[in-house]
Amino acid sequence: MSWFIEDTKDKIYWEDIIRPCIPQSDPGRALWKEMKAYVNGDESLWQEEINQLSLLVEGLKRNKAAINELEALFSQFQDNKGLFEEISSLDWENLDPLIVGYHLKQFLWFSNSLIQQLNKMVKEQEIKMSQAAWINQSLEPWESWLMLFTPNDYSKKNHSHFAVEDIDTEELKELRKYRRLLLREQRDYERNICSEVKNRYHVSINIDRHILIKTEDTRLVSLYNDNRFRFIRHQEEESVFHLLLSNEEKQVIKKLKQCNLSIEKLEIQAFQRILEQIISVLPKFMKAQEAWAKLEVMLKKARMAIDFHGTKPILLKNSTYKYK
Repeated sequence: MSWFIEDTKDKIYWEDIIRPCIPQSDPGRALWKEMKAYVNGDESLWQEEINQLSLLVEGLKRNKAAINELEALFSQFQDNKGLFEEISSLDWENLDPLIVGYHLKQFLWFSNSLIQQLNKMVKEQEIKMSQAAWINQSLEPWESWLMLFTPNDYSKKNHSHFAVEDIDTEELKELRKYRRLLLREQRDYERNICSEVKNRYHVSINIDRHILIKTEDTRLVSLYNDNRFRFIRHQEEESVFHLLLSNEEKQVIKKLKQCNLSIEKLEIQAFQRILEQIISVLPKFMKAQEAWAKLEVMLKKARMAIDFHGTKPILLKNSTYKYK
């Protein structure tokens, strides 16, 4: 049942009033839409929420910049249920290390950053007084889990970006170095053969190694007879030739393919080693996902309490309310 008719909403500018209270993240908005009023029998749940709100309100009042910082952080909070289910399937060979690794690291970076913000805002003695799920999550080793994705560079834990190179073994580092050498060698061969052809025939070669030359050009016969070229087609008044790969280039490309296959195989192995460590704590990540969504909703309520100068209600034994 609606709180009031749509015409009333328009007259009191309800959308403008309620907009700041709506969570930014998808998980937070989903939980916000499911909110229901407390009824008789929910007194203990209501009291726990009031305690949590009091904790957050006091913390936000002490650190006025915290609310904007937390809202900016929650704007990067994603729905990871599908990701966690995908990892739980144990079909690791079909998991893309780059995509799954990024989203996992983003979740861990978010969780670690959120805990750091909360620790600045909420006092230690206040934390001990609450049994909120988001408080319990602050005791988990988020930084240690985050460092699984940045073992070679501690500074990279401070952002959510992820590259497979971040978890490279020494063998992978050497292979990547070898691949860079092969790519440089390939470019040198291509540069040399293109330069030699340009100097000899005085023609331009485009990025696809194509040469366009007028059909009446005297150089046309020479190009036909040069086995480094393959005739493609005639178009209007021009003929198109393709500069073929040299034997040296073919050898380098073959080595590159072998190198890339080795790199891909080792990348999967390195990522699977991380997943083997993650899989045992995945249930904790799922609980944290729910706790963070609840926290975002609570933060919105706390902000509304501050903005509207709300007072803390007290529930009496006869279920009536008294306001301080």
